[in-house]
Amino acid sequence: MRAVLYLGNRFQALFEARRKVRQIWEHRGPLAEVEVSQIKARHVLVVADLIEEEYRLEHLPHLTGSDHRALVARKRRQIFQDEPFVAVTKLGREAQGRRDDLLLFSAIRDSGAFNRCLKKLAEHEIDVQGIWSLPRLSQDWCKAFPALSEGLWVWVYSMADRVALRQSYCRNGKVLFSRLSLVAETDLTREAMEEMDRTYRYLVRLLRIPTDQVLKVNVVCLPEFVPVFQELAGEIPGFELRPLDLSEYAAKLGWRGDPSRISVPALAVANLGRRWLLVSHYQNHWQRRFQRQRRLRLALYGATAAMVLTSCAYGAYAWQEGRRLKQEMQRLHKQNATLGKLLEQQPGIGSIQGYDPWQIETAMDLKQQLDTRRIDPEKLLAPVGAVLARFPGLALKSLAWQRRPFQEESMAADAFVGEPIEMTLDLRVSEISQGHLRQAVDEIRRFIGQVEKMPGIETAAIVKSPLPTHPESTVSGEAGLLASFHQDATFKVMVRFGEKTGVD
Repeated sequence: MRAVLYLGNRFQALFEARRKVRQIWEHRGPLAEVEVSQIKARHVLVVADLIEEEYRLEHLPHLTGSDHRALVARKRRQIFQDEPFVAVTKLGREAQGRRDDLLLFSAIRDSGAFNRCLKKLAEHEIDVQGIWSLPRLSQDWCKAFPALSEGLWVWVYSMADRVALRQSYCRNGKVLFSRLSLVAETDLTREAMEEMDRTYRYLVRLLRIPTDQVLKVNVVCLPEFVPVFQELAGEIPGFELRPLDLSEYAAKLGWRGDPSRISVPALAVANLGRRWLLVSHYQNHWQRRFQRQRRLRLALYGATAAMVLTSCAYGAYAWQEGRRLKQEMQRLHKQNATLGKLLEQQPGIGSIQGYDPWQIETAMDLKQQLDTRRIDPEKLLAPVGAVLARFPGLALKSLAWQRRPFQEESMAADAFVGEPIEMTLDLRVSEISQGHLRQAVDEIRRFIGQVEKMPGIETAAIVKSPLPTHPESTVSGEAGLLASFHQDATFKVMVRFGEKTGVD
């Protein structure tokens, strides 16, 4: 809730601005001292709607830094001397020519009664948080009405026993000139014509508006004044007058109460009460101590808000990083479980010792082949073992399985179907046959012939022999000596198991 004090020349009131505007007390008559006993809040906002407010638009050379500040201060003293309530607003730069700066100087002049009201508030330690000008507040209301980028806005409303004509000239949504006139309601038609004609002369002299063009005027008033200005629409030469009913645009202006009870002062209070960032239009020396405290409070609130935002940002970052860490931990747990399953399927450390990686990969490949075909290794080796039992002169030193040469992308289970399984046997003949290698070769050939007859074996062949195995080879000279005696009578026989092994 905000307490807003409206101070006009013929009407003063205290409002409470919440979701809706509620009037606490009012005083009809000349501006007098404020009834401080009615103000329960320690902070108030002041809306000034006075005849003494004056506007001047100045064109100053474009400067920056200390030169600009010195030029503005000198121009301020030249226009308004030592007035306590002066505001300077920069409106930009001229579009053509020398591109001077456009500055709007506004001030409340000769405001003795207004100063006394503020002084009394300061004596009772009621903090005046700022002084806002009603014309400056009304420049935002124009957006709710039909577009008028440049022209005169006339706000008509009752102020005690008089009718207030607040005439504001706007360009690009900014107030460049404003003037308040208090006229009698009984003679509103004639005095309104005179006041608007006087304002037009001010605009020609101060703002240099063209005199050969029709001045567009929007008259915003309450329903009881609409017929008066409808009669004036064609009576003032050089004016394009358009009356607008204020109550019809109440919803667009943000008025949340009864449209029939809308008024310009209450609308200004409602507009000010909903503002988040409050920047005062005017200040004086009575407000310095309160404004210093207000700045300290704002700095404290800003620092607190920054700390809260930083904490929230850090909390969000920590939550996001914690979520990522949790997902990474879950992924590592899954990898650890998968690795554990693989380690369970691998042979133990004792069985791996003494074998090179090639033997380990061959054994894994053979196991995968046998698992794919659903073959029992013992039944696979049974035919070979039966043949060896028939040849007591042969001794099996070792056997090795041949690993299939294939790429990793062809490691699918279907790749093992139809592929033969090969095994290499290291056979050593008995000591009796070592001195006669020809007899040993014949015995190996008989062994191969018997092996090929066994079910499930496709072929068998000698892959390594101390003597040439070709039938037409002759043994003579050194070869004959080798054939007669050799210390290492070891043969390698390769056995290939076909697809139809007979054991499924």
